[in-house]
Formats: sequence, structure tokens, C-alpha cells
Amino acid sequence: MISSQLTIPNQTLLTTNTTDQITHRVIEIRTEPGTTAQDITVQDPDPESTPRPRTSSLREKDITQLSKEINTLKANQEQQEKITDDLRQQIRKFTESQEQMAIQISTTSENIQAINRTQSMILEQIQLLHRPTNNNRQHARRASPRPHNRTINNNDDLDILNAINDLPPGSYPTYNPNSQNNNYDKDYIKIGTLNIQSGFNNKKTDILEYFVTNNYDILAIQEMHITTPHSFTNMEKINVSNNEENIDLYIYKDTNGNSVTDSHSGVCIIMKEEFQKRVSTVKTHKGRILTIELHFKKIHLLIINTYIPANNQKKEQIETCYKQIETLIKTHSSKPNAHIILLGDFNVQPCKQDRKNNQWKARIYNILKMASMTNAIKQHHDKYLPTHAPAATKEFTSAIDHIYTTQNIIDHSYYASTATIDQHLHFNTDHKSL
Repeated sequence: MISSQLTIPNQTLLTTNTTDQITHRVIEIRTEPGTTAQDITVQDPDPESTPRPRTSSLREKDITQLSKEINTLKANQEQQEKITDDLRQQIRKFTESQEQMAIQISTTSENIQAINRTQSMILEQIQLLHRPTNNNRQHARRASPRPHNRTINNNDDLDILNAINDLPPGSYPTYNPNSQNNNYDKDYIKIGTLNIQSGFNNKKTDILEYFVTNNYDILAIQEMHITTPHSFTNMEKINVSNNEENIDLYIYKDTNGNSVTDSHSGVCIIMKEEFQKRVSTVKTHKGRILTIELHFKKIHLLIINTYIPANNQKKEQIETCYKQIETLIKTHSSKPNAHIILLGDFNVQPCKQDRKNNQWKARIYNILKMASMTNAIKQHHDKYLPTHAPAATKEFTSAIDHIYTTQNIIDHSYYASTATIDQHLHFNTDHKSL
């Protein structure tokens, strides 16, 4: 009920509008003559039928709450989308990881198959080397490779055979130089290098005897001190005997050095007949680098015999040799199943001090490192062994003679060592064989 104090004239119709934003209401008041404002009671025509209005603040409150709920839903949705994206990324990474694992497994399987094929080919070659052909069966003792059960030539030979067979010390066979029954049932291939300190022609007979006695298959010789120019392959065949067995040896030479400025040059490679049959290419470089390529079944073996000048004043000649070696290695490495052996007299030590003092000359070791080639002596001894006795001290203190090979050769090596040449038994030199 609404009460008002008003002064109202007689017979006056008063209409009062009470409105808000929601409801429009009309209150009608009629008065009689003599009625005062205090006597007027105003009442809604139908208070029950007229709804009470909702205030504006109540509506704003509801809208605010609704907005909060909507924002919460949006935040939850964004979080769910982020979780979904994370899951998708994890699934994608997992899929990629599985694919990479599959590729690695496939590559490993291929590598294992390649290794097995290589081993099979090597075994096949060994069997072929030990099997005489029909044409020379009657001369098998002379022309065929070493028999499977062969004669032991010396104690070093025996040590190598024992190392290969990994025999316990108590079961080692013995060697008696006066006996004809020093036999062994397992063989090996022996490759070496030796600077003979000049005089090849005078020492040749002794060198070949040393070759046979020490059971070499391939031996690289440096410092022949021969400068006889030749345009074609310079190869010499020599027949030698050992324990009543005749052996054909082949000597490939590079004597194209300058007779005036490079008289101590000259390199050669001595090899047995079974390897000479595999020779496909021979290259020479001014009496300092002799390269021979041998082909076996799907295996390409490159042997590089080098004699780097000792005189540091011959810098241009030395750097030319390095470029030649680098080119030979890179070219051959591109061939399938490439195997490389670099050996000879480097005339520079691989130790840090020598590299520091002769940085430009020690670059040969950087070339070999980039080619992933391994030093055979260090592989088996964890250090470099001295091979040269300088004239001033006559003691073996410097490691300048080396054999480096690619990994596929060093992995199948059993033994590496140095040996002093007894001048009373063989010939004089200031280098050890390697």
C-alpha cells in the first residue's frame, strides 16, 4: 500500500505513474468533496496480480556469473586442446623414433650381411691360395701358396702363429732350427716395411733371404739409392729357394728420382707370386711413391709405399708427395670394398712435440686422420715404437717408419711389431723393420 500527503481540489482526477524498467503501473485515485490528503488511502488495484520487479543489480550479478562460467569453459577447452596437441606431438615423435629404429636395424642388418660376405670371400681366397690347380699340382711345392701345414721359419714366425691361435703358453709348439719338423697348422699374411739405408743392388740377395726367412708375403723397401729412369712398369722376377722349396718373388720398382738432386731415392715392393697374380695397376712418382692395386673378389686393395725426403729444405717436393698421397687415398676410397695400406719412411714423428716443431711436415698425419686410417703399431701396443737410430746417438729413439691401414684391415690384424736387422746375419741399416 502507498500513502501520500497531497492537497487535492474537489472533483479532481489524480493519476500517478509508478514505473521502473520492468513494469509500468497506473494507480487511480478519486476523491469526494471535503476529503483531505491525510484521509486518502491509495491501494493497488490488484496487488496480487502485479509481479514485483527484479532489480538491475540482480541481473548484472547473474550475467557476471554466467560470464565467469563461460570463461572457465573456454579455459578448460583451451587446456584440453593443448593436451591434445601435446599428445599428437608425442605420437608423432614416437612414430618417427620407430621409423629411425627400423632404419637403424635395417642398416645394421645390411652391415652384418656385408661383413659376413667379406669374411666368406676372405675364407674363400684363403682356401684358393691353399689349393693347387690341376695344371700345377705336380709342382705344387714350388708354385702353390704356402701349404696349410707349413714349416716354421724362426722364433718370430712362431710367436706370430701362437698369437693368431691364441694358445696358452704351456701348449706352444717349439722351434728347433736344426729340425725339419717345425710345422704349424695355421697360417697368416705378413706385410712389412723397411728402409735399407741405400745399396739395394749390393744387398738384394740378403734382402730376399731376409724376406723368405721371415715369412713375408709383401715387403716395402725404401732408400734404394737407385735413379734409373723408366717409362713403363719396372718389374723383376726372381726365383729363390727355402728349405728345398723354390719360391718365385716379384719386385716392383720406382727408380724415377732425379740422379743429381735426389740420388738416395728409389722404392720397391717385393711380393710372392700368389699376390703378384692379383696386381691390376702400378703407379710411380719420382722414386718417392710406388702404388700397387690388387684385386681380389670384390675387394680392392691399394698398397702405397712412400719415402718422404728427410731434408726439410725440400719443402716443395715433400708437399707434392703429400698431395699425391692424399689424392691416391681419396680416389681409391670411392671404390666399393676399398682397402688401403700406406707404409714406408715418413721422416717425421707423429708425437706432439715433433708436430709442433714441424707443423707443415707433420701434415701427413692430418691427412691420414681425415681418411680414418689407423697406425698398426699403436693399435697393438697403445704407443709408437722407435724404428730409426740417428747417426749422432746410434740408438733407436725416433718413430718415423709406419704402417697405416683402413679400419676394415686393422680389424682383422693379429700382430704388429718391429725387428732389428742383424748386420752379421743379413745387412746393415739404421732402421728397424716394421
